Amino acid sequence: MLEQKCSQFYFLEKFLNSKFDDHTNLEIKLNSINIELQGSSQLGLGLGNCINLSTLAINLNNCSIGDTGVQELSSGLAQCTNLSDLSLYLGYNNIFKDGASNLGSSLAKLANLQSLILSVGNNQIGQDGASEILIGLANCSKLSKLIIYLFRNNIRECAWSEVGKMSNLHTLTIQLSDNKIGCFENLHGLCSALAKCNNLSNLVLILNDNNIDFENVSIFGSTLAKCNKLSNLTLFFGSINIKLQGSSQLGLGLGNCINLSTLAINLNNCNIGDYGVQELSSGLAQCTNISDLSLYLGQNNIFKDGASKLGSSLAKLAKLQSLILGLGDNQIGQEGASEILTGLANCSKLSKLIIYLFRNNILYQCAWSEFGKMSNLHTLTIHLSGNDIGCLKNINELCSALAKCNHLSNLVLILNDNNIDFANVSIFGSLAKCSKLSNLTLSFGQLRVSPAIKKLKQKNLKAKRLVKLQIY
Repeated sequence: MLEQKCSQFYFLEKFLNSKFDDHTNLEIKLNSINIELQGSSQLGLGLGNCINLSTLAINLNNCSIGDTGVQELSSGLAQCTNLSDLSLYLGYNNIFKDGASNLGSSLAKLANLQSLILSVGNNQIGQDGASEILIGLANCSKLSKLIIYLFRNNIRECAWSEVGKMSNLHTLTIQLSDNKIGCFENLHGLCSALAKCNNLSNLVLILNDNNIDFENVSIFGSTLAKCNKLSNLTLFFGSINIKLQGSSQLGLGLGNCINLSTLAINLNNCNIGDYGVQELSSGLAQCTNISDLSLYLGQNNIFKDGASKLGSSLAKLAKLQSLILGLGDNQIGQEGASEILTGLANCSKLSKLIIYLFRNNILYQCAWSEFGKMSNLHTLTIHLSGNDIGCLKNINELCSALAKCNHLSNLVLILNDNNIDFANVSIFGSLAKCSKLSNLTLSFGQLRVSPAIKKLKQKNLKAKRLVKLQIY
């Protein structure tokens, strides 16, 4: 089947003068153009005549359409009953409950809708408006993919139970940052609904800044245990005080998600501490099918013992190919960092590693030699700013290990504020031995070593395979 040609419009007048019957795949980008009520009304009338549309994308972010404007737009949208794929961006438009309610009613009429991206972030729809949208979507029986942005909308309670009625959902993203959904009843309603989505395989929940405490995070642990078809999971709880108890329950929940292949968790600044990361790590070790892991644990008061347990758990992920590990602003020290690297050296399939170890009191020597055992690495980023690894022996061991990574093609080393002196900068010239290296970035920050930097550039530029070289 031939792919339908997409008709694109960046000016309202050109769309209004087009042949509406000809459009089957339509994209309209008017973001940040002040079309106001009159423009949205005209747009709605035009859309109402596009009866053959199957795919529609409209970007009206920051267009000052207001509550009445979105109602006019929704009226036209309701006529597009053949739509199967809809992307609608209405953020920053001063939309309230009535506009959201009308939008929900219109969406309910799209019986053929299978995929929806709906962005109404940074408005004032509140729990009533959000509920009306979810009620409308629950009527779209064919809906299998839903990505909805509801951030900064003054949402407290909401009709989350409607999500549980979307029985065909396999992909769901809910962006709820900066609302007020943190109470037990509210989170319980959301989690209970998710547990009823029996076909859900891809789930993204972004819940930063919602006054969620450690007791309520435990609800997510029990929910995850029921979502046994999940293969891709993203949870963002950044800056939520979940403590030990919350991370423990989250770890238990993860331990039941044995089918996960992709996992991303943001627990930055969540006060989980050393014991919390140990509990989380225990659950993580059960997810033996994971190939892609992103784990953000910065600013959590993690020490050596927590890092050691994390390293042991990572070592059990035999299928791990890609890892982003954020541990900045903790106190794991060189022993904790060494335990993590030792664990990762056991992940024989690891090909991409991005690790943030900045400001971790890493002094003197660390088990840098473990990098040399990661034989499949082709992409490596190490962020080590704000430590004290600048001695000759330490730098030499790091560079020697990296030189053994025979498949390394992309390397980023960020070493600002590490007491690296003039003499030791030259050691990085040995990276020219990385025979497949094509992209190299070295950051030394405010060091006054410009002659050494110049010499280092000259040495590395001799390696003609380098496509991109940055040293600063």
